[in-house]
Amino acid sequence: MQSNIAQAGPGPGSAHIPAPTHTLDTCWVRYLHLVFDLPMQPQEIPAFRGAMIEKLGNVEDLLHNHSEEGHIHRYPLIQYKCVRGKAALIGLNEGAEALQALFADPDRNIRFRDQRQALHIDDLQMNRFALRTWNKRFHYRIHNWIALQEQALADYNQTDSIAKRAMLLERRLQNAVVSLAKGLGWAASEPIDVSLTHYWEPHKVRFKGLHFLAFNAEFHTNVFLPDHIGLGKAGAFGFGTVHPITPRTDGKR
Repeated sequence: MQSNIAQAGPGPGSAHIPAPTHTLDTCWVRYLHLVFDLPMQPQEIPAFRGAMIEKLGNVEDLLHNHSEEGHIHRYPLIQYKCVRGKAALIGLNEGAEALQALFADPDRNIRFRDQRQALHIDDLQMNRFALRTWNKRFHYRIHNWIALQEQALADYNQTDSIAKRAMLLERRLQNAVVSLAKGLGWAASEPIDVSLTHYWEPHKVRFKGLHFLAFNAEFHTNVFLPDHIGLGKAGAFGFGTVHPITPRTDGKR
């Protein structure tokens, strides 16, 4: 098992993250990234989610964002992923604390694919990251991002202008980053800047029996985002997963 347990994530002491422009407007977010030695395909994420809800029922509102009154509208603090062909979880703040119950339980078996499966940890990362605006831009790639719904989808389809479509997507992406910030308890006092640098033609994805347009894209922002965090609709189900793009020293992309 690989592990990376740090006292603090990106911040003034990091060799790769620059010093912040100010010291007051910072929200530290607890981050837990678990990858299990359990082979899984992306389409199996809903089944894996169901298995984890059954396993950790004592924190089930964090696991599925539902209550007796209905859906809880908040940024998902527990997210289900497929990482390198394996089942994975991300926990943020209270979600990170809830997932630590897995370590205390000697029975790490779940009911998955109609049989008992052992949850052996393949990779573990625990740290904190500073949610704030920075004096530089970070470069990311977002995969299977469900960017457009209802009126936004209609606006996208009603124009053939590449520039207008890109502006619409950029605006939706900025809204997604702002929603993440608010959901994690950060009220930014400075503008959150997001620039869409490239996007590919959309493709259809299926979620809860419905079809949606999804995008793969690249963007810059002045907010640091940890690897595999989700943005947009169904971010808890592996859609809209963000990965950092590390600059190459040879000048190539």
